[in-house]
Amino acid sequence: MTREERKGRTAELFHEALTRTPDQRFPFLAEACAGDEELFRKVKDLLDADAEVRTSYPGSSPGEGLAPFTLDPDVLIALSERYDGIEFIGRGGMGVVFRARDREIDKVVALKLLRPSFANDERMIERFRNEIRLSLDIAHKNVCRTHALERFNGTIVISMEYVEGETLRTILDCVKGASVPQGLVWSQEICDALEAAHEKKIVHRDLKPENIMIDREGHVKVMDFGIARSVEAGEGVSGTIIGTPRYMSPEQAQGKAIGPASDIYSLGLVLFELFTGVRGNPERLAAPRQSNPYLPAHIDRAIRRCLEENPKDRFQSASELKTALVADQEIRKSRRVVTRIVMLCALLAALVICGVLVVQKGRAPTAGMHQDDQITDLEFSPHGHLLASASEDKTIALWDVTNQRRIHTLADHIRAVTCVAFSSNGRWLASGSADKTMKVWDVETGHLAYTLSDTKTIAALALSPDGHWLASTSDDTVKIWDVLSARVAHVLRHRDSVNSIAFNGDGRLVASGSDDSTVKVWEVETGRLVGGPLPHDDAVQVVAFSPDGRLIASGGYFKTITLWSATTWLSVQTLLPGAQVKDLAFNVDGSRLMSMSRDGKVTLWEAPTWRESGNLMVKEWDAASISAFSPDGRILALGFPDGAIKLQPLTALNVCVRGTTGLTGTAAWTSAAPPPKPWV
Repeated sequence: MTREERKGRTAELFHEALTRTPDQRFPFLAEACAGDEELFRKVKDLLDADAEVRTSYPGSSPGEGLAPFTLDPDVLIALSERYDGIEFIGRGGMGVVFRARDREIDKVVALKLLRPSFANDERMIERFRNEIRLSLDIAHKNVCRTHALERFNGTIVISMEYVEGETLRTILDCVKGASVPQGLVWSQEICDALEAAHEKKIVHRDLKPENIMIDREGHVKVMDFGIARSVEAGEGVSGTIIGTPRYMSPEQAQGKAIGPASDIYSLGLVLFELFTGVRGNPERLAAPRQSNPYLPAHIDRAIRRCLEENPKDRFQSASELKTALVADQEIRKSRRVVTRIVMLCALLAALVICGVLVVQKGRAPTAGMHQDDQITDLEFSPHGHLLASASEDKTIALWDVTNQRRIHTLADHIRAVTCVAFSSNGRWLASGSADKTMKVWDVETGHLAYTLSDTKTIAALALSPDGHWLASTSDDTVKIWDVLSARVAHVLRHRDSVNSIAFNGDGRLVASGSDDSTVKVWEVETGRLVGGPLPHDDAVQVVAFSPDGRLIASGGYFKTITLWSATTWLSVQTLLPGAQVKDLAFNVDGSRLMSMSRDGKVTLWEAPTWRESGNLMVKEWDAASISAFSPDGRILALGFPDGAIKLQPLTALNVCVRGTTGLTGTAAWTSAAPPPKPWV
């Protein structure tokens, strides 16, 4: 088949498939292509892209005001002559965006298809071309490059650099405000991008989180330079201002002449949301520190100056803003050093005066739940009704949490049981042992279902949601097992001992935390490293996925908890529990993160800002050997060296009431379940 014949056949099959219902297209295409895989793939890509565009606009969020985008199928056919693998990736007010490989330059690019209403305004099209020529002069690492503007079957298509990552909007919707260190890094790079554009006399006009990409390396890429400036108020047939009202400066919204100070205003609104998590009407926004009391004063002042009504009262350049954001850092570092020296001297003086330091140890409480030797691991079932305890007595006990009654004793290991893990549906329980075996048990009956043999003691393990995959750790190694065949599918490695392992909600990914100060994320099916190594300042003790799989929490000896995006693998938030982190868990709906510190402090971190909402000191922690949180975050289970198990209600937590800064009352649990039984 010649190139022209293949082109004609592609168009013919594409149009014919569009006349059929979605469930009829695949069988039709498979039969029509008769084993021609290349033709089948090409037509299927076009059908998928067309379907994505047609279904993306009806689901727009209320208030977006995005009219449906009518895509001429012949445009996709025309694009396929130059581009392969056309894939829909987004939509907005100006049109839709595809990802594709440009065969002429052998490079993946982003293709922005503008709405048909833009295609007939030649004056505007010429202005687009002029601005793209200018934007090509912005050779800066934090600016997404625009390659060209072309017409395909009458539709305007702009070819741009493709950035693999997430928009700042996606990240902020997930965490509602970044940590100050991470926010400063991104803020400085946005300032650098704006400064590079302003030096070329280009004003962005549509700066907003949706137009700021964070790439896989954690760097900023500002998009759509030149494009947003192409339509000016009062010019052209449409007389339309291209931009987003929420992020427009007052002068831009009024159709007045604008300059760099207009972008500074828009950036101020972006920074407000970046550091506080608050997204609102500029006229109703309070000072940033009212929304985030922990925000440094110099950042608060910088943001407020960006948002001055009069352009002359704002920063006059992005570089000036950048200086204001970072100028206070060196002073703050010096003050911290002096403070630490003073505190150290005071501590030494106190020790000299007292002559002795007394540390009072707590004792393990009496408990009705008990095994014959030290408790080595605890795990609640996904619904929270059961608790599994592993012990050095070579058994696993399954407990009814409500009645504190033992349901099953699982005994088949010949040495100490080191770890246990439920599958996410609660049907299966896996156990690992110093006897170098792993066993999978039927939770309902207590019967042994599978045994898998390894060559070393099992340190930690996790079961995939469907029970098909088992992940285990020994020394510096992570192994992914196919449970049904009892065979190792993948052997994965760190540079030091692995302490924790967790599957995400759909079982597609597994994360591991290690003494080598990293977290790694692996694709279960292939064993490929897809995230990391994610760096930490010290050994990682525990990792956990949020229920929706969008975040990974990690903690350990470095006295911080880090929240990572599970798509870009970037650090998006840092929490400060104040001591080494021993345990972490998200509650069942992802609205809270619970942490247990080595000093016995249980802390609740509330989504979406992930700021501390309550804490409780557990007096028995210094005597406990292991802990676990219930899925609803209402109970802390503690295991002790003498085999005792205690269930600690967390209703004594002091919780910050929303809208206040003080601590008050008892925790107001949002779960529909009754309050936990006050065990003693």
